[in-house]
Amino acid sequence: MNLDTNNIFIILIGGIPAIGKSYLSSKILSEYKDIYTIKYLNFDLIENINKDNYLQYQQMRNDYLLKIKEILNDLNINNNNNSKPLVIILDDNFFLKSMRKKIYNSILDKIFESKNIKNNIKYYFLEILLKSKDLNYCLTMNKKRNKKEIIPDDIIINMNNIFEYNSPYLNKNQSIILEINNEESLKHLNIIKDIFNNKEKYIIKQKENEEKDKIIIEKDNKAKLIDNIEDLVRKEISEILKSNKNNRKKGKEISIHKKEYMKIIMNTIKKINNENNITNDNNYNNNNCNGNNSRVFNLLKDCVENNIIDITQNENIIKTIKEDFNIYLAEKEMH
Repeated sequence: MNLDTNNIFIILIGGIPAIGKSYLSSKILSEYKDIYTIKYLNFDLIENINKDNYLQYQQMRNDYLLKIKEILNDLNINNNNNSKPLVIILDDNFFLKSMRKKIYNSILDKIFESKNIKNNIKYYFLEILLKSKDLNYCLTMNKKRNKKEIIPDDIIINMNNIFEYNSPYLNKNQSIILEINNEESLKHLNIIKDIFNNKEKYIIKQKENEEKDKIIIEKDNKAKLIDNIEDLVRKEISEILKSNKNNRKKGKEISIHKKEYMKIIMNTIKKINNENNITNDNNYNNNNCNGNNSRVFNLLKDCVENNIIDITQNENIIKTIKEDFNIYLAEKEMH
């Protein structure tokens, strides 16, 4: 095991509630605390928050990112003069790949803007996603928690239905999935030992490759617009699922429809970008037969042609996309 003290390993551990993320984190802490300097950051431990309050929840999400940046800032100042290599463990649900990519990009930003870090410091990044093979196991473990920590079963079920396990990273090695079906699944840390022994697979390239890697990771404005629309659709799905219990049971089905809807949005934006006059595009009309497609088409055309990316403050865009998505869902429910 290479114990270069200039190594910094960032491990993101994600999964649905009660699957064993904190257990796995504690095992790493206890097994490797004498070998590594370990900093553990659990989103739920930052502050006890009411997740029904969206603004408060988002603020705490931003605070989570700030905590990570603070750790990396300390490294800049102290040049990582540790007697042991550093491991940073990030423990959260991370059920959307956009959440994980935001964390990763935040880490990249701090690394690439750092001027005080020694050139020979190496950064490694890996996400470990715990995937349930038996949802009843998670529901049972959830009930064993302290009363204040117990999460409603329907939230766990819905999160399991919409969990995005696909990797958002260019380096596909930087994401692994561990299937969990009982407590025994978490007790063997051979996988962690193997990760530390083969960490070069998870390295974040630096020095002469920094700018090239950063440019590749940066998205163009059309891709950012698509991401923002998808965030808007996700928020609408969250509201739909909250509205009544019957909707919550359809979480997986709605998630599938969301992917189909976003494909339509993406194809439309690509065609607007490539052609000047496609108002009568048959593919879009056939896939979005809700009588509202011309409004959405004109809206997307306006965004692309005027380079509009941030749609969060535009009430007309928000209202139009939400209405269109709900009509799309209604059409799907009819078949």
